[in-house]
Amino acid sequence: MTHGIVKGHGGFLNVNSNPGRGTIFQVYLPAVAGEEVLPDDPSSTGPPAGDQELVLVVDDEAAVRNSAQMVLEAHGYRVLLAADGTEALALFAQNFDSVAVVLTDIMMPHMDGMALMHALRRMKPGVPLIASTGLGDAAQAARLKSIDVKLVLYKPYSGDTLLRRIHEALHPEAGSPAP
Repeated sequence: MTHGIVKGHGGFLNVNSNPGRGTIFQVYLPAVAGEEVLPDDPSSTGPPAGDQELVLVVDDEAAVRNSAQMVLEAHGYRVLLAADGTEALALFAQNFDSVAVVLTDIMMPHMDGMALMHALRRMKPGVPLIASTGLGDAAQAARLKSIDVKLVLYKPYSGDTLLRRIHEALHPEAGSPAP
């Protein structure tokens, strides 16, 4: 799994193993020009809490879905989970009037996040969408902009960052909180 993630980011792994002495893994990733990601400010007042809004979390990795659910529910949100776009569309249709925001991974099997977001825009044009990705290329940014997706969470992300992006999606008039 690590090899796939590193390769997906244009990097490579170097592994040196000596019996009885241990193994060294070196991960090489290319530098990417773009928006600087700053660490969360520990002096801030903490992440904004929810008001029982329903968040649809879509990711093919169970650990990511479950982590997001734990963080969101601990901070006052209700959560629906889907493993791919097809499952997400069914849940969205069943909860059409209740889903307040959709957080979706972009790269998934069956129906990926881009196809899901296109379908959601046709179903309910104003629904807030947050894209989640481990990649950040210009072509992907252009595709997201073309379907009016303004918020992106770059993996791995912290619980505070997740909560701030959900809050920003639900309350765009409040302005952009700290990353």
